[in-house]
Amino acid sequence: MNSLGTTKSQTLLPSTSTTAAPSTGTVNDPAEARSSHRERHQADAVTNHQEAGTQVTDRPEEAEWLMALHELPHYNPHYPYQRQFHYGLDTTDDPEYLVEGVTMMDTQYHKQANRQAPESLASRLPHPSWHISSEQKIRDIPADIVRGTRYEQSGELAPDLALWPTPSPGETHTEYRYGEGPPPVLVLEILSSNTWRQDVSDKKRVYLQMGVQEYWLYDPQRLYRQDPGEPIFWGYVLDPDRRVYEERPLRDPQDPSQGYTSDVLGMPIRMQRDAQTREHCLELWDADRQTWSDHRGLLAWEGEQRGEQRGEQRGERRGEQRGEQRQKLLLLDSLAGVLSDSLRDFIAAQWRTLPAEDWPAITAMLEVDRNPAHWRPWLLPHLPPETELPETLDLRIGRGRTEPT
Repeated sequence: MNSLGTTKSQTLLPSTSTTAAPSTGTVNDPAEARSSHRERHQADAVTNHQEAGTQVTDRPEEAEWLMALHELPHYNPHYPYQRQFHYGLDTTDDPEYLVEGVTMMDTQYHKQANRQAPESLASRLPHPSWHISSEQKIRDIPADIVRGTRYEQSGELAPDLALWPTPSPGETHTEYRYGEGPPPVLVLEILSSNTWRQDVSDKKRVYLQMGVQEYWLYDPQRLYRQDPGEPIFWGYVLDPDRRVYEERPLRDPQDPSQGYTSDVLGMPIRMQRDAQTREHCLELWDADRQTWSDHRGLLAWEGEQRGEQRGEQRGERRGEQRGEQRQKLLLLDSLAGVLSDSLRDFIAAQWRTLPAEDWPAITAMLEVDRNPAHWRPWLLPHLPPETELPETLDLRIGRGRTEPT
C-alpha cells in the first residue's frame, strides 16, 4: 500500500530469474549487461505509465524522467504524472498531487490569500454549525462525476477553500470522503500558473456535478481573464433545475469594487488587493457598520463593542482589561505581513510592562495596517522618539521595505 492508499499491482523491476541470453561464444561485458537491464526497466516504466494515464512517449529523456519518479518514496504507479510539473522528495508544484508529506510549492500571493480568505469567511459564517476547510482533499468522488476530467484517475481534488453546511469534524480531520455528508455549498479557487486551467474547466465541471451552489474564482495575475475590463474576482451560481452554472452579475457593472451578492452567505462579497497593505483580501459587506470588512476589522469592532458594554459593569473591569489585551495581541499577530517577527515580539513585550489602560488602542493596529511606515508612534507611543531600539531587531516592514530614517 503506498501513500495515496492504492496498491501496486505489479513490480516495475525486471525479474532476476530471467532466461539467459543465447551464448555467443564470448563473455558478456558487465557494463553492457547493466545497460541492457536499464533499457528494459525504462521500457517497462513507459508502458506502465501509459496505462496509468501519464502522457509520455518512449523517447529516452522521458524514460529517464519516469525512472526518476520511480525512485521517489511517495511514487504512485496509478497517478497520471505530467512533465510540466516538478516532483521532488518532499515538494511538488502539481496542485493535484495530494500526498501526505509532500508540500505544495505555492506562490507567495497564493499562500497569503489562502491564509486570509478562510479567516475572513470564518468570521461571518451564515450558520454557527457550518465550517470551512482549506486545501483539504475530497476523496472517492464517483466516476460519473469526474469522468473526462483531470481527476478521473485519482477520484480526488482539494479546493483552496470550501464551506460545508455541517459541523466541523475536528482539528485532526485532514480529508473528506464524498458521500459521507452533503457537498460544500461554496468553493473558492485562487488561480495560479499551475492551477488556472483546471480551475476554470475541470474543477468547474466537477463542482457542478457535485452540486456546489456557488463557485468563486480569484485571478490576481490575470492568467485567465486577461482583458483589463473584466473583474479578476467572479463567481457562478448553480441553477438546480437546469443543472448548469450561471455567472453571477456584479452588483454595480460600472464599479467592480461593489462586489457580488452571495446567496449562500446572505451578504455581498468581494476579493481584491488592498491598496495600502498590498495583500489579497476576501471581504464581506457589514450591513451594521455599512462598510466592507475582513476578519481583522470585524475583530477590532467586536472587541471595542464588548469593551464598551462590559466597561459599564465595574465588577467585570479586570476581566475586560485582560480581554482587551488578548484582542490587541491577536491583532498584533495579524500584522505578520507588515512587521517582522522580532519587531512584533519586542512591541508585545513593551506592552506587557504597561498598565492595561496605557496599551495602544485597537484603532492603532488598523492605522498601521493601512500605513505601515508610521508604525512606531502608533504602537510604541510611550517611548520618546529619540529612544534607540535594540540593534538585534529586524526593522523590515511590508514587502521588503525598511523603516524611514
